[in-house]
Amino acid sequence: MPITAIGLVKKSIVENESKIFRILSWVFGLLALSLVAVYSSKAFFQNISVVGESFVLEELAVPFLPFFYAKPITWFSFFGFLYWTFGLESYRKRFMKLESSYRKILFIVVALVAFGSLYEILFNFAIWTALMAVTGMMGVLNPDLLANVFNVPRAINLVFATKLCFLVFGLSAYSLYYLRTIDRDSTKGL
Repeated sequence: MPITAIGLVKKSIVENESKIFRILSWVFGLLALSLVAVYSSKAFFQNISVVGESFVLEELAVPFLPFFYAKPITWFSFFGFLYWTFGLESYRKRFMKLESSYRKILFIVVALVAFGSLYEILFNFAIWTALMAVTGMMGVLNPDLLANVFNVPRAINLVFATKLCFLVFGLSAYSLYYLRTIDRDSTKGL
């Protein structure tokens, strides 16, 4: 008797997979959006001049894991990644119905985004390393306070910018993998 009940539950989960993924996508999207709302308003009301600094200068604990801390930008990156991946998975059947040529164009566009974000990651780390060397010689060494002030309208916190670039790279890498599996599955007729 329990075996059939377990089988029914598994069948129900598989049938409702896209709904479950869509709900999870919305949950993580709302969590990411709430972090943006809270820390953007903090930056506005506290008159923080460096873009993203409010997302970096605090540490947040998980309520059920009080020993695990991370910056708001890290939580945003995690939630944003989960939002995107669950969202993509919820539309798997639609992507499989897309023409192969459209999927190839999407693949090329996503590869371009991956290329650009990887360059930005390397660029940010180069600036970060140089600034740490210079500020280290001056006796000030807090990597959370370093900002890119070169050729930008406002200074951008390097931790913030690098984690956003990593997020974009992670999203594009997963999207490339996703498009490849969709292409493979559609040719197999799954």
